[in-house]
Amino acid sequence: MIDPTANEQAAMAAGGDAAGAYLESLEKSDLATLSQPEWRQLIEIVVTGYCDTLRELGLPWNWRIGPASRPVSDETYVARAFTPVGVGLRPFSVGHVEQPWRRPRTPGDLTIRWKRRSRALVADSWGAVEALLAEELEAYEVEILDGATVKRTLATTTTSVTYTAAQQTADWGALLGPGDTLDVRILQLSALVGRGTPKSVTLQF
Repeated sequence: MIDPTANEQAAMAAGGDAAGAYLESLEKSDLATLSQPEWRQLIEIVVTGYCDTLRELGLPWNWRIGPASRPVSDETYVARAFTPVGVGLRPFSVGHVEQPWRRPRTPGDLTIRWKRRSRALVADSWGAVEALLAEELEAYEVEILDGATVKRTLATTTTSVTYTAAQQTADWGALLGPGDTLDVRILQLSALVGRGTPKSVTLQF
């Protein structure tokens, strides 16, 4: 697999863990010593672990927790309900949202810019120009806020979005200029788990 997403990396890790447990049960560590039936079983376990991890998100689980030395029907076991929602798969919040006052500008179209963050294992590189994209597609939503009210949501597939002069006038009755502020909330989107961790910031003009 070339450039797997964070979701696919998590699924591969689950498949790998299942494969490791199977090899331990065989008391084998050298794959060259596996028989043909053992190879077929190993492949089945890896593929099943991979697919099951992606399918389990949002499905309720009923757990019974207790001592391994007793049957699950024993009174010492405690029932717990759990629904995995993929918190560890949500995109990180974006970083370094640019402040409008840092660039000379006249009132008009406003370009809101930020830096992408990534869950990819290779994203923590000092030599990379930008963090590697860990999602299947790059997509963001930018909410224009008036207190707790979302006045407008802008969508983009890059690390910037344009808040047009017409939109500003429709939302605020005038163009945003020196002395004004604007509250925004930026979210990266995941094809598997939806919205990522939000980044809220007040833009200063």
